[in-house]
Amino acid sequence: MLLSQRCTSPCIRCQVRPIFGKWRAGGFALAGLGAGADDGAVPEPAAAPAERERLADEAGRRRQAAALLRVGESVSRYAAGQVSDGLSPSEARRAVIEAAGALAELARSLRRLAWLDDPAERRAAARELAALGVPREEIAARLGVSERAVRGYLAP
Repeated sequence: MLLSQRCTSPCIRCQVRPIFGKWRAGGFALAGLGAGADDGAVPEPAAAPAERERLADEAGRRRQAAALLRVGESVSRYAAGQVSDGLSPSEARRAVIEAAGALAELARSLRRLAWLDDPAERRAAARELAALGVPREEIAARLGVSERAVRGYLAP
């Protein structure tokens, strides 16, 4: 399937879902799952060089995020295997603590990659998380902002 074509199938694999940035009609389709998966190509049409560069940067961030998520999966699998292989309680605790530290560092890196540059987008994300019942402290951690900023985002 060409990048300019869209699958009309209702299956989850073929639906376009944005990961970073906003999906625009006629814009990039690489941010979704399944058809048109991100293979590093810059989607068409990208008329201006600045637009091409911006789209290439977004594709690079998505590739980095995917790689970090794969590392996180590997760390989790390895730690689960170690803990379930009959380690002593103290060794199992140490393995869990090491895995938690590695996963926390991965989470920080993923937050930097997914940083929302536009304050309006951060405000919308904060309000969405608050509507789901997420505490302000966690919203601040997820968005990479202070709790005071979150209070401002959630103020009427």
